[in-house]
Amino acid sequence: MLITDDTIERAGRFLWTSGRVLEQRRFVHLFGAQGVQGVSDVEGSEVEHAPDGVLAALRAYQTPDGAYAYGLEPDVRGPLPQPATLRAAMPILAETDALHGPDVARLCDWLASVAGEGGGVPPA
Repeated sequence: MLITDDTIERAGRFLWTSGRVLEQRRFVHLFGAQGVQGVSDVEGSEVEHAPDGVLAALRAYQTPDGAYAYGLEPDVRGPLPQPATLRAAMPILAETDALHGPDVARLCDWLASVAGEGGGVPPA
């Protein structure tokens, strides 16, 4: 199947009307504002192609200890972080070039705090 500009525009329109804020911001970061023209962010300026919106949306799922929970990974909806949420957060942090930032440092600190002596983490 060929992915056309029309396909991307329709996907953007769908995500903007039905997706979580995180997916909306990821789409705009990765593909631009196709399909979401005229949509403004909270401050009223046009939605930007920058990773800042993605990181702000991701932080809504961050726990006080630096891990992630609250439905970032759809099967883990509660307030307690699990290894599955780490697997969901890392690709997002990578696509926004944030792997060397403070959010990842806090996430690694959390991971070290729950890892066993052999380095394993508890199952979800």
